Amino acid sequence: MKTPFRSLRSLFWISAVLLTIIFAACQKHPATQNYFPENGPQALHQISLDLQSGVRVLSLALRPGYEDLAALAYLRLAQGATIASAYVSNGEAGESDLGTPYPDQLAGALRLEADAALAYLNGEAHFLSQPEVVAARDSLAVRRSWHSDSLSARLAGLLLKYKPDIILVARDWAAPEQSWQTKVLLSDLLNAVQKIQPKPTNGSAVAINSDSLWQVGRIWVDDPSKSGMSVPVDDKHPEWKKSFKAIADEAGAKYASLRYQRKAWQGTQQPSYTLLHPQTGATLQTLTENCPDFASFRYLRSMAGRMTQLASAAREKSRKELGPALLTAIDYVSKQVEQPGRAHALRLENEPRPAAE
Repeated sequence: MKTPFRSLRSLFWISAVLLTIIFAACQKHPATQNYFPENGPQALHQISLDLQSGVRVLSLALRPGYEDLAALAYLRLAQGATIASAYVSNGEAGESDLGTPYPDQLAGALRLEADAALAYLNGEAHFLSQPEVVAARDSLAVRRSWHSDSLSARLAGLLLKYKPDIILVARDWAAPEQSWQTKVLLSDLLNAVQKIQPKPTNGSAVAINSDSLWQVGRIWVDDPSKSGMSVPVDDKHPEWKKSFKAIADEAGAKYASLRYQRKAWQGTQQPSYTLLHPQTGATLQTLTENCPDFASFRYLRSMAGRMTQLASAAREKSRKELGPALLTAIDYVSKQVEQPGRAHALRLENEPRPAAE
């Protein structure tokens, strides 16, 4: 038989749960919107950016929810970059808004949410599926779960799949300074980059084509202990009239199981990036400044298809407005082809190659 006290306590907990559900339902969530239409002025604007870019950006985070969605939104929508985000673990042992679910349930939910968040920004997600290391006092504790040969090999495969020109390494939001997990990740990442660097054959230069020219151009790290370069995510998109951070918040809303946790992690902190690779004395003002030539050269191969898309997107655009966009794209192609050695490289790539012996 229940006592009045026990009944009141049960009623209290039921009321608390109901109030939590009502509060969550009433909370204002960012409205969703398609920022990559197939035609119209916004499509024309985006495809024009894509034609002038060709840069591939890969975000690398310890777990889903740690990636810098605002920076990715800016690079995709303001710079025309191709974006992807990879996660070392599936986040199965970390904190979430779901209380204490089974690890495989949390991992499954986070993978789906990461896919949705990246798809919202016209990117894709990739999972290395290493065990999650929640707390580590030194690198040895991390190495018990992340063996160097295994993680380095998976990172090398990831790089060869996406061929990024720029890598953004997200911070460990659970640590006030750079964590041991991040340090181990950076060490294995540099090893992977070194392994896949193109090497000259027979003492001559590497054959010139889009694959052999590729190499990781830059690795930027969001290190909470350093004051680095900030991405202008508060700038507004000229067509959508929203800040890139606001667009990223819409993408972040896909993380239903981390809605409150992500806010608790980030607080008022803003990511800032320092250059890890290559070691150079040059001072860069933006993440993509003076991006390697092979990025734009590689993109010339798909130029015909992109120009067709541009024409299709222009159906709702007046001829007067279409002209400048087409001229910009044509001027860009001409500039790339006329650069020293670029036309010769293009010819080399299109020439038939001798059959392998």
